[in-house]
Formats: sequence, C-alpha cells, structure tokens
Amino acid sequence: MQKFLKEKFKAELQKAPFDHMAVGLLDLKKKSYSTASLLGAEETFFDLASISKVFNLAGAKLIYPELFDAQMDLLLNHQGGLPAWGLLSHSNWKDQLLQYEIKESPVEYSDFSALRLMLELEQKSKKSLYELMKPHWHDDIRFWKDLELSTHCPCYGMRSGKKIIGEVHDPNAYNLDCYTSHAGLFAPVAAVLETILRWNEQFQLLSYMEQHLKKKNADVRYVNGWDTLARPDDSLAGRNLSSFVFGHLGFTGTSLWIDCERQLAVVILTNAVQFYWYEREILNKLRKEIGTLLFHEKDLL
Repeated sequence: MQKFLKEKFKAELQKAPFDHMAVGLLDLKKKSYSTASLLGAEETFFDLASISKVFNLAGAKLIYPELFDAQMDLLLNHQGGLPAWGLLSHSNWKDQLLQYEIKESPVEYSDFSALRLMLELEQKSKKSLYELMKPHWHDDIRFWKDLELSTHCPCYGMRSGKKIIGEVHDPNAYNLDCYTSHAGLFAPVAAVLETILRWNEQFQLLSYMEQHLKKKNADVRYVNGWDTLARPDDSLAGRNLSSFVFGHLGFTGTSLWIDCERQLAVVILTNAVQFYWYEREILNKLRKEIGTLLFHEKDLL
C-alpha cells in the first residue's frame, strides 16, 4: 500500500505544507489492517488533536453507558449550550466550566462541552477519565506528558520561540498542564486502528453505531460523540460513501472515519499545522481522495 499511495499522490505530497503523513486501512470483518508512512518516519507518534475526544468521550459512552444521563448526552453531542472555546485559567478552569448551565441548544462544536463532560464523568465514576479509558486503548496511545524523550514526533509549529515537538499543540491542553478530554493524546497510526479493532471485538462498535445511525434525523450531526456526514456523496471522509459512516477530524490534520456497511476504517494522520493552520486546501484534497480510494479499494490491504 505504501508504494502505491506514494506514487498515486506524489504530486500533492510534494506540495503539502507538512512533512509527516501516515495512513491506515482496517478491515474489521477480516480483522486485518495495513499502514503506510507517506511522509516522515514509520513509527511516528502524531498529535491526535480532537480525535482525543473519540478515545475519551465517545469511548466512554460506548464502554460505560450507565454513567451517562440526558445532560451528559447533550454535552457529548455538542448540544449543551456551552461556549465553543476560550482560553482557560490554569488555576480556576474547573470552576469556570462548572458554572455553565447545561441546556439543550442547537449544535455548536465545543471544546468546553468536552471538558465539562470530563468533569461530570469523573464526579459520577469517582475515577479520573484517564483511569477509565486507558485500559481500553492500545498501549501506544499516550497522554502527551507521558511521552518518552526518545519518542519520534513531528514538529507542530512554534510556541514561545521553540518548536512544538512532543508537546500538545492545543493551547488549553498545554496551558492547563493536566489530562484533558478534548485534546492531548498521541499515537502512531497502527495504535489507532488496533484500538478501533479492539472496541469492535469487545463492545460491538459497528453494530452499536449502525443501530443509532439508523435512527438519526437528517438534521442531527453528532451521534454518541462521533461526527457524521452531511453529504455522503462528497465529504472529507471521501466520495460516494454510505449513510452509515462516522468518525472525527483533528485540528492538527488528523482524521478517522469508519463505514458500518463496508466494515472498514480509514485513518489519516499529519502535522498540518507545522507552518500555519488556516490553509487546508491540499490537506482536505488528500483527505478526500485518499478516503475515496481506500473505502472503495479495500484490496489494498
């Protein structure tokens, strides 16, 4: 797969404003996968950015559904009325988040909702979110402060005159300097695929999500903490996909999409914020074209 993809996307990769990119394709039916490092080293640990929400919160909903009530579901699906984002104080961020009233509202993608949900889960379970979820990940999914100095990570730009390498890119996750639900996990592409495979074998992820996607109204975007496709015919996950695709994007240039019908998962990890964050044309073109190819050509396994 690696040689084929490098040749297929050679022109785009040469123009890409990042120097690390890894791709993975998982066949959940056959329980097999293939990975390719299109740029950078083979065993690179990528900043997963908001895919951390999947491994923290969507995972908690899958594995510990008894912990969730109606208000927590609103937070999980970004309908709790909390602000989208803002710089939080290191000293009183929990107090700030806990003061917001949770009320059913139109969808607004919100890191504050993700952090508030973490606090609610920890209060209800009497455990940290990290304690709840870490046993259910592959060992190579790591909290950024647990990365060893020898771990190979790409550069994610500059902070205070120093390169961001081996540190979380998200400013709140960095400034709070503690475990957070919205960002902060690192992993190589194989660890992401292994975790999805584990969740499907142990908790029937595909059948669980397919059941809920069938009930989804057309105006609903988030289902059990996962993003869905408004246009399956043409999306960042790929073209001409089914209505039973769910996943998530990450600010650093990461994406994870799973198709219940095809029983396939596609992961793309990059360091797209290496030079700037606002130009996504090449990244999104690669996301769409690689996703289309892999979802329709699973023989690449």
